[in-house]
Amino acid sequence: MSDETLEKDLDEYIDEAGGDVLEALEQLCEDLGFDAEIVYDEALEKDVLKITVER
Repeated sequence: MSDETLEKDLDEYIDEAGGDVLEALEQLCEDLGFDAEIVYDEALEKDVLKITVER
């Protein structure tokens, strides 16, 4: 991982997502270079954040 920092903090991501924390975390992960998507988990019966990390 590089020594670069993000220009936004988590509160800014949440504000930009209209208060949706899951959506804010999705964007944060994407800005960090990970593949992220919000998917519905039938077993949990709610949306979850799926993060894909390549090795």
